[in-house]
Amino acid sequence: MRADADSSGVGVGAVGRGRRWYAHREVDVRTLELAQRQAFVERVFHVAEEDNERFLKKLRARIDRAGIQMPTVEVRFRNVNVQAECHVGTRALPTLANVSRDVGESLLGLVGLNFAKRKALHILKDVSGIVRPSRMTLLLGPPSSGKTTLLLALAGKLDPTLEVNIYMISSSIF
Repeated sequence: MRADADSSGVGVGAVGRGRRWYAHREVDVRTLELAQRQAFVERVFHVAEEDNERFLKKLRARIDRAGIQMPTVEVRFRNVNVQAECHVGTRALPTLANVSRDVGESLLGLVGLNFAKRKALHILKDVSGIVRPSRMTLLLGPPSSGKTTLLLALAGKLDPTLEVNIYMISSSIF
């Protein structure tokens, strides 16, 4: 895809890999029409997908030949609780009055005065489960039911301002 090809925009050459020789052309993609661009992109990505698939199949065959068993992990979690301190009701709405009040409370909080009346909101309460190895796991629930919060809690990537209580056992199975 070099732009410094000859005046026609196409350069021709050959590249050797091992015993095989491949002919290639340099194409100025800026001069291609829409149909030619689409065909070019499909061809490039098709080759990349085939190369990736071939690599993964060869890797899997080699692992099987060597008799290597990949490690697996089973994760059990019990009584996962996540709660946050937040404003509720109309106080939680982002109005100009509420934002200015939040700024004032934050400034007063810096000097040790705390006038914010926040309530504890339970995001997750006593959630337990098992994630078994080599199984596809589906996590279903309505919007805002805590699915992402559960996954972040299990990964240990929750916001540090949240209060999290979790008992988790993970064991390697060979």
